[in-house]
Amino acid sequence: MPYTVLVTVGSTRFDALVHAALRDDFLDAVRDVGGADTRVVVQYGQSAVSPPWRTEPVRSAGVAWERAAVRGVEVLLGAYVPELRPWLAQADLVVTHAGAGTLLEALRAPQRPRILAVPNGALMDDHQRELADALGADGYVLVGTPRALPAQVRAVAHAALAAFPAPAPHALDALLRAGP
Repeated sequence: MPYTVLVTVGSTRFDALVHAALRDDFLDAVRDVGGADTRVVVQYGQSAVSPPWRTEPVRSAGVAWERAAVRGVEVLLGAYVPELRPWLAQADLVVTHAGAGTLLEALRAPQRPRILAVPNGALMDDHQRELADALGADGYVLVGTPRALPAQVRAVAHAALAAFPAPAPHALDALLRAGP
């Protein structure tokens, strides 16, 4: 099974993150961390994508992708996936836009991939920054920027990240029963 990096921007547009994930220095960093058998899956949402290399169309897990081999890394590019969970199950590292749903799904993935949260400051008053910073302060994720992505990929590979707590579905019920 290849070392897999999932880069995801959800359903929005985050050109800076997508473009950073297609750069040679990012692919070199990923290969340095993952070794000879490395794959990068880029889910780019509404972002403008024009890879600087030739791609071929492929289907994987029912999704249409464009595939290329670049700098010793297999790269898959796709706009959307119907469900993120299967891709998270394969991921060793998730580089995400810091959306709440994506972050929580990645944090709760059974194999616990490392997470690099890259807030998209262009969205609604930079709301992703607050969540990413809080999760970073608690040690669950490393918070990054598109500009420093290669160095941050190397850093998150060696970071001591905390395990995210399991959901406690009965905690709210107990709190409500306890009353004021």
